[in-house]
Amino acid sequence: MCGARLGLSGLFCILAACHDPTAVEGSLTITITGESAVQGTLVSTNLGPRYRCQVTLTATATGRAKTGGAVWLNGTQDFYDLPADTLYAGGLMDSALVAQFWGGSTLDEGQQRSQGLVIDMAGPFRMAMGFSYRVDGVLRNVSYGFRCI
Repeated sequence: MCGARLGLSGLFCILAACHDPTAVEGSLTITITGESAVQGTLVSTNLGPRYRCQVTLTATATGRAKTGGAVWLNGTQDFYDLPADTLYAGGLMDSALVAQFWGGSTLDEGQQRSQGLVIDMAGPFRMAMGFSYRVDGVLRNVSYGFRCI
């Protein structure tokens, strides 16, 4: 995938045993956090020299669902060449790949899941990711992006 490599083996899961009794049912949302800018390093690969960045994303479910938790649906990943900020590569992730990425098909109230990424590109880049999920029959979206400089 254009020199990009998702570090799925770097997955680890942190389960928070918290319950917010004041949260309104049906208000479960997911946020994704991580660094917004990462310093890249030049590495030698079988494709030649590449610019490598490592970042950890954390998805956190807050609030309460009426039934169950958030169910991951699908996602996108787009890579932009810097400094021109032109699209270099992009792709869709189906629900099975998104579930593999996050270590499960659902994210329940109070849960956090983190995923490490190691991405190699020809030069500095920006990555944008978007994920869709469903809570209590309602489709929601969450996004995350970072720059490898």
